[in-house]
Amino acid sequence: MHIIVALITVSFALLYRERLRYIARWRRPAGRSLIDDDLHLARLHLPAGWRPARDLNEGAGIQAINPLHGRHLIVISEALEDYALEVTVHEHARITLDLLTRGIKVKGITGPRHCIISGHEAVQYEVEGFHDNTWVKYLHTTIAGRRAFHQIIGWATQSRYNRELFESILDGFSEQPGPDPMRWPAPAGFAEDLLPSVSSRVH
Repeated sequence: MHIIVALITVSFALLYRERLRYIARWRRPAGRSLIDDDLHLARLHLPAGWRPARDLNEGAGIQAINPLHGRHLIVISEALEDYALEVTVHEHARITLDLLTRGIKVKGITGPRHCIISGHEAVQYEVEGFHDNTWVKYLHTTIAGRRAFHQIIGWATQSRYNRELFESILDGFSEQPGPDPMRWPAPAGFAEDLLPSVSSRVH
């Protein structure tokens, strides 16, 4: 009789241990990788709690959201062959930062901060502003890849913004392999100011 009870106890323990493992996995979903399926230029590994999103930005190849904490992130990749040879990561960062800040009332911009992401040169700006009756903060990162300029923007409301967390997500970025781009210099005699007005607001 004792042997039967012991066997039943062990069987129940094994059964419920597997169920508890399943519940634990369900409560703490593992991270996943997202790939830019349109241009095949970028990949981003998301930590647990993040999932793919839609309609954050129509030009983004990768879109993600953490719905529990109200945090958002997009990746916009642009092939280097679409830009003149003279365009640098610093100039691209200023151009795209200007586009970002046109849609918000800017309180302050800090940067540039220079760093290396996935072996590539990168430039970062942090933007604080007011949009749609809400105070928001953005981490704007531009990466000069071998094949593309990658613009990664993470944002959240003032109370939910966490720069350290957005920085950690950048560690999961990688450029997709592919052929080397063909880049050409700007036509002779062509001159254009590549540093837009946003530079006067950066401190």
